[in-house]
Amino acid sequence: MENGSEFLTASEILGMDDLPVEEVIVPEWKNRKVLICGLTAAAKNAYQASIVEIQGKNRKLKLEHSTAKLLVRCLVDQKRQPLFTETQILQLGAKSAAVLERLAKVASRLSGMDEDDNEQLLKNSEAAQSGDSPTVSL
Repeated sequence: MENGSEFLTASEILGMDDLPVEEVIVPEWKNRKVLICGLTAAAKNAYQASIVEIQGKNRKLKLEHSTAKLLVRCLVDQKRQPLFTETQILQLGAKSAAVLERLAKVASRLSGMDEDDNEQLLKNSEAAQSGDSPTVSL
C-alpha cells in the first residue's frame, strides 16, 4: 500500500465497461451468429422480479416465458443495443426450445446466474417474510 493508485475510485468503477459479451453461432439459424450480453445488476433484479409471483404469503416461480424474458434482455446488436423489446417475448418464445435454452445458458453464465439461483430466489423471498413457505411451479 505504497500509494492509493491500486484502489479504484467510485468514478473509475462507474466508468468501467464490465459487461461481458459473447458471440454464439446458432446452427439452426443458418449458422449465423448472435451476440449475448451479460445483465447489469439492475436488469438481473428486474428479470428475477418478473419470474416471481407473490400470492398472499407464498412465493411462486413463474417459469412461463422465463427463457424468452431472459433472452430479450441479453440478445444485443454490435452496439450492445437490445435486438428485441418486451413486446416480443411471446414471439421469441415461439422459437426452438433447444436453441433458446442453449442461448439462455450463455446469458445466465455471463450474468452471474447459475442453476441454483431460482431456489435461492425463493429462499430470499421466504426470508423476507418469515413463516412463509415458498412454492415452486415447474
